[in-house]
Amino acid sequence: VKVPLKVERAVVLAGQVAELMYCWGDFDKVVGITRWAEKNPVLAKFTNLEEIPVVGSGRDPNVEAIISLKPDIVITYGGEYGYSTPKSVIEQLEKAEIPVVLVELSNLDEVYRTIEIVGEILDKKDKASETIDQMKEVIALVRDEAGKIPEEKRIKAIWLWSKQTKVTGNAGVTNDLIVNAGAINPASELEGKYVDVQLEKIVAWNPDVIIIWSSAKYQPEDLISDPRWQDISAIKNKRVYKQPRLLADTWSIRVAVLQAWMFDKFY
Repeated sequence: VKVPLKVERAVVLAGQVAELMYCWGDFDKVVGITRWAEKNPVLAKFTNLEEIPVVGSGRDPNVEAIISLKPDIVITYGGEYGYSTPKSVIEQLEKAEIPVVLVELSNLDEVYRTIEIVGEILDKKDKASETIDQMKEVIALVRDEAGKIPEEKRIKAIWLWSKQTKVTGNAGVTNDLIVNAGAINPASELEGKYVDVQLEKIVAWNPDVIIIWSSAKYQPEDLISDPRWQDISAIKNKRVYKQPRLLADTWSIRVAVLQAWMFDKFY
């Protein structure tokens, strides 16, 4: 994708990229934003979100609204999942001579690559390197400590999504975080980032710790008080935790802090 040498006007449909731009002092270049930005705790607290036009989301952007803002670039999601921008939308924007950069954030390496790409677009390569180094330093610290735990003392941990029986399989940032924190993800026997399973499967895995996605409508107490979950070690020992709202985004630079939080909950 060819992008202007100097980007002054950006429509950002990936909230994590808008957060990064705020951290680097480039938020004044955001002229259009995803409707989900208000859910981002950094953007909601520290930026003038109410003054920036909302142009839909990555999944269903308002093409006419985006074109009317005359952006130098649009940054949005690509990939195979439901939040990605439709190909037809990308074609319409490119026909209007607006370059579209797609980011995919399926694992930690792709999060780092996205930071690099945004650094290239904004001419902030040094800032990108510094950010990545800081994240890797925290994650390496956790990984090093986790590496000292003997195999036989490693806990089993699972990550639950919007449904109580939707788990992280063998892919995605959350699987990386579980493994980095020295735990075993028994659901990694299944393919994918989001996998629906029967409750009997979770009972059979018998995890020692359960982490619940921050936006899930249920709470740890709902599982702990549910008779169907009572044979699970995590339930018996009340080791069920909800991802903190401030660390809600596994694609954000805050994922490094989430990594440390998870290690604390595991060990």
